[in-house]
Amino acid sequence: MRVEDIMSKKLFYFAENQVITIADILKLEKIRNIPVVDKEHKLVGLVTYKEIIGALVKKLDKVQVKDIMVREVKAVEPETPLKGAIDMMIINRFSCLPVVSPHRRLIGIITEVDLLKTLYDQTAMPSGFYIK
Repeated sequence: MRVEDIMSKKLFYFAENQVITIADILKLEKIRNIPVVDKEHKLVGLVTYKEIIGALVKKLDKVQVKDIMVREVKAVEPETPLKGAIDMMIINRFSCLPVVSPHRRLIGIITEVDLLKTLYDQTAMPSGFYIK
């Protein structure tokens, strides 16, 4: 199995020069990691809840994305074996990995939830077991 088999292609991302409000970010449902792209749609950073909390602690209302993003972001390509991506996530304690083209253009993301859904789909429910 490869990353492209389970990655999310429906992406929410920020532009690096975008100005955002922390209140707007907190309204986003189910999004904990937001890739950041440049004008050519190349991955240049990642905004995680850790950066958002840091901005809240500093009592910042509006911020420019490039001022709070993590700049050194590891990524994988679609052809990466899924086990290799999982190794990267476990070793580095990542909750996601952006998926990029060979030219580093953002094309997807793989998250812990994507991995859990895959595991769930491949696991049989014991007979007589009901989720309440």
